[in-house]
Amino acid sequence: MPVSTTFSPDGRLLVSGSDDGIVRLWDAATGSLQQTLKGHLDSAWSVAFSPDGRLLASGSSDETGDLQLILEGHSGSVNSVAFSPDGRLLASGSSDRTVRLWDTATGGLQETLNTQGAVFEIEFTQDGSYLITDQGTFDVPSRLNLKGGGTSSNEDNFGDSGDRLYTLEASSFDTKGSAMFDRSL
Repeated sequence: MPVSTTFSPDGRLLVSGSDDGIVRLWDAATGSLQQTLKGHLDSAWSVAFSPDGRLLASGSSDETGDLQLILEGHSGSVNSVAFSPDGRLLASGSSDRTVRLWDTATGGLQETLNTQGAVFEIEFTQDGSYLITDQGTFDVPSRLNLKGGGTSSNEDNFGDSGDRLYTLEASSFDTKGSAMFDRSL
């Protein structure tokens, strides 16, 4: 059963994260299944497209996935993910009472923001200068050292060559937690 859904920026695809751990991409016009992305062993709680539609993120509470680079991070379920308007940052909100900001060009952790409780909702403002969560609003630090220009092409959509799936997951075995970053697509 789907637990999270979102449309691609151009409205052609619908992505669903499900309680079976599978992320599915659907043709929004026909309803036909276009692609199945496996790797989670637990529910895919949150899904998000980058603004240009080339990157897809999903959040879960497991530690699984093929060909993924583990990034040190969350120690609780990743409940919400969101891309900044320019696509250069990916934010993840967790039950571990933190929000983490990731560089989408490198997958590197840029900043950890502490909250008073578990984070279930997360969204950037239109100008990307603030991050709004169900635990409060945060100033997005302008000092972040981002390596790349994020995602830049508006001509292609997820499923084309060079696309990436960012899978952010909490580790149930490592007290430091982890986020998964998949460059296999």
